Amino acid sequence: MIVQGLRAFLARCRRDDGGVRPGLKTGYRGTSDTRLSDLAAPVYALILEETFGFRALDRARTRRFIGRCRGGDGLYHSRNASTPIHLVLYDTMQAQLGLRIIGGNRVPRAGLARTIGAVTRLFTPAVARGFPAYALDFFGQFFAIVNRPVPRRIARTVWRAYLARLSRGEVGGHVASTFHFVRHALLAGREVPHARAILDRTLALQRRNGSWNRMPDRSWDVHATFDGCFIVRQLGARLGWTPGCTRALEGAARYALSCRNPDGGFGHFPGAVSDVDAAYFQAGTLVLAGALPARPIPAGLARVLGWGHVFPAHR
Repeated sequence: MIVQGLRAFLARCRRDDGGVRPGLKTGYRGTSDTRLSDLAAPVYALILEETFGFRALDRARTRRFIGRCRGGDGLYHSRNASTPIHLVLYDTMQAQLGLRIIGGNRVPRAGLARTIGAVTRLFTPAVARGFPAYALDFFGQFFAIVNRPVPRRIARTVWRAYLARLSRGEVGGHVASTFHFVRHALLAGREVPHARAILDRTLALQRRNGSWNRMPDRSWDVHATFDGCFIVRQLGARLGWTPGCTRALEGAARYALSCRNPDGGFGHFPGAVSDVDAAYFQAGTLVLAGALPARPIPAGLARVLGWGHVFPAHR
């Protein structure tokens, strides 16, 4: 029922040019990722297709749409040239993932060397210092998607930047930044420093309604419940599963289900308009919580498919 609803919702959001509208409401411009990037909605739709084994998009058109976003510099750009550097990196990372999904889990080769070089040149220590904490994770995700090692200078600087922001079980005082740190560490094959403190802090921050949405600005604090679920699932599996971990995921699943709408999509909050970004993160929360089964995903793709809803976890 949920999966069929997602397919119907995404099919109605599909555009003739291969892009995907952020939602069905007339004039709706999206929230969070779908507001900032034209590539977010089509790639999240592709991720949902791959997760559940349905088709809602015309993939040939979507491939062409992604291709048209590629600039002469090898990077991918949506909206306008004044986009901040970390959003150019986001667009490039998402484009490469979309092309890999469309290509049947094969890393796209056309122009890849130029794109890798352009991403590598984007990085300087000064750029890293100015990045939001969540965006530092984009470098690791990009290189994992294209199946290349992260250059040492990037890996070293990003890791130090994260450690400098880690305090009392949180990075930057917010579960979203902490999530990206944990995910970055696991993607790099590292042990998560202060993992017990991070898990305990994350469990303590969950609200009674099952969500982790705690920030007053709802224009960006929309993925926190997914983020909290990932931390609990991954660190709980590694440190020792407890009844508290189970209760946390059950509460998050109930919250995600409360955000489902009659059109088959999900809003970021109960009663909020359906959004493709929300559809991915709420469905992903349900997968993380064990409330919605995903089909088997090859291990290499599972590590980079979206933001970790099918990332391997070992108890």
